[in-house]
Amino acid sequence: NKGFKWYKWVLVFYPSNADAEIYSSISGRVIDANTKQGISNVLVLVISYLPDSKTHVFKGKTDEKGNYSIEIIPSGEYALGVIYPTGYYYSNTEDKKIVVIKGKNIIDVNFELLRTGSVSGTAYQSDGVTPIINAPIFITTSQNSFASAITDNNGNFLFSNLAPSENTTLKAWTFGQFSVNLYGVKISSASVTQNIKIIFPTVIGMATMDNT
Repeated sequence: NKGFKWYKWVLVFYPSNADAEIYSSISGRVIDANTKQGISNVLVLVISYLPDSKTHVFKGKTDEKGNYSIEIIPSGEYALGVIYPTGYYYSNTEDKKIVVIKGKNIIDVNFELLRTGSVSGTAYQSDGVTPIINAPIFITTSQNSFASAITDNNGNFLFSNLAPSENTTLKAWTFGQFSVNLYGVKISSASVTQNIKIIFPTVIGMATMDNT
């Protein structure tokens, strides 16, 4: 072998563009519906049932200006929604249905979130005079909001993070009392509906509401 040198070659194969998967991206902005300012740290989800019958979830988070971008999404049909931060309300009925086409980026998929509202007032026993003090009170709304509060020494309560509504029904209950419904309650975004009076009856029925 005198006079010859042997070399070891390592061959590396790269996939051609024809073989490589081509992905897409989805981007947009999440803003406050009233101020139009961006909301940071909102989790944005892209969910789909692709042909392999598995649930695929892609996610991104908004920056300080409310912008988000979700990369490497294969073609298919998706539902796009957000996990709203504390102080804001979002319903999954507002999810956006989108179709991702291979290699085509989708932009300006935006969301506007409303600030939640609050309800305050006083809880009474069936006589309408004796307050229910230092007790846990629970409510749900027609928009499926849930909240709890503990009354103070005067029976006063404050429920926060409720879905805004022009006309909702509150269902309230506490330990040792029947549940009651309060009809026609208005919950405004970023404000407190005050002077709600809940009288828990000794029999099942509608509570007295007074927010005048």
